[in-house]
Amino acid sequence: MFPAVMQQNPVQLERMLLLNKRDELDRMLSAQGSKHNPTLSASGPYGHGQNGLFNIPSTDYRIFSAMMYPDTGSLSDIPVMQSAPGQENNDFGGVDRIFNTMLTGVTNGALDDPLNQPTADCAVGPQPGLTKLGTVVNTYGRYRASTRPVSIVRAGMRSDILDPVALQLMNPPSSANAFWPTLPAGGSMLINELSRRLWELVISFQRMLSAQVWTGNPALNNDQRKYLWGLNSQINTNTHVDFQQMAVLTAANPFVTNFQYGLVSGTANIVQHLEEMDAHLQYRAERHRMTPFSYKLRMRPELFREITAVYPIKAYFEAFNNVSNFTNGRVVVNAAEALNVRDDLRRRNMLPINGRFIPVVLDDSIAEQTPVNNAALTRSGTYASDIFATPDAVLGNVPPLYFDYFNHNNSNSQSIGALAGAVTTFTSDGGLFR
Repeated sequence: MFPAVMQQNPVQLERMLLLNKRDELDRMLSAQGSKHNPTLSASGPYGHGQNGLFNIPSTDYRIFSAMMYPDTGSLSDIPVMQSAPGQENNDFGGVDRIFNTMLTGVTNGALDDPLNQPTADCAVGPQPGLTKLGTVVNTYGRYRASTRPVSIVRAGMRSDILDPVALQLMNPPSSANAFWPTLPAGGSMLINELSRRLWELVISFQRMLSAQVWTGNPALNNDQRKYLWGLNSQINTNTHVDFQQMAVLTAANPFVTNFQYGLVSGTANIVQHLEEMDAHLQYRAERHRMTPFSYKLRMRPELFREITAVYPIKAYFEAFNNVSNFTNGRVVVNAAEALNVRDDLRRRNMLPINGRFIPVVLDDSIAEQTPVNNAALTRSGTYASDIFATPDAVLGNVPPLYFDYFNHNNSNSQSIGALAGAVTTFTSDGGLFR
């Protein structure tokens, strides 16, 4: 075979090599195309064109949305930052697992018992206990979303010149929180097909993620489906477990007070419960040497309205009880003043607790129980939900509650993205989204 090839015309041999290489290139391009072809065909509904959503001739150009936009609550209030050390050079965007280690105390040693003090002169004193610590593991959640497939031709099609193009959404959603990504498509979502589909995507994404802030459960992770560790579990008893010894870190347990499903307007005093909670938090912060310390209350908006409706009167109950100890004791309540206090609390989203005003974050993603799903609620029309107190700052300005994120702008990802091209993949918002 070798001599036969050498006897061929060099030009013919070169042409054969070129053809072989082109065949190989065609196979590579064919494989690349099949990998990136969409698995679904383009789908409607479209905004304009035949049967378009907004193809209503002579309609008022001012369009109002009657949709209830997601109340992102804690999702828009909790700060977003990168905290993992060693990422300052931007070579990597994050780590598989984040280890949080805390000192949980010192065990009881012989020194703790005064009876172990020696009686003889120059005797060796008793030894102290041992330092205790625990490490919990936190992982990134990974959430993905896709727009519905769109035809590049159909998207730009009007049915006729009466198909309106001067429409304006009068009440667009706010993009004031970090989890509203910077969208690439320009123009109004009533006109631009991609803008509307991205708008739909972000609305659904925020509704999902707002709830995941509370209910995310990494125990349900499966391969690349990863959930964040929700606050319902983090702010609960016996949920922080050392990753090596599998021992429960009881020192990390929060303070939980149980209102026993009592009515906010009933005989149980919600003000006393909040004051007890506040006093415990302040006591713990001082004993942990975490002061100056501040926190926020997080609750459903309906619960906040119920609390503020009775708060000005419930705050007097301690005085009422003390007055009842005296035969001729009297208390005078100024109803107009109580009403002004209620309205002021609602305007400011705050509650006065033990002489300080505590900010309230309204969050309707906090789970709510009804008589249908909780037998403890025996009266129709009653609801129950939790109030969470989360630290806002410790040691003056250190934020203990924040979102950490994988930085998609790391240099490893950038080099791959540059090869793939900006049309294939891009990032936004400082690497928060790809």
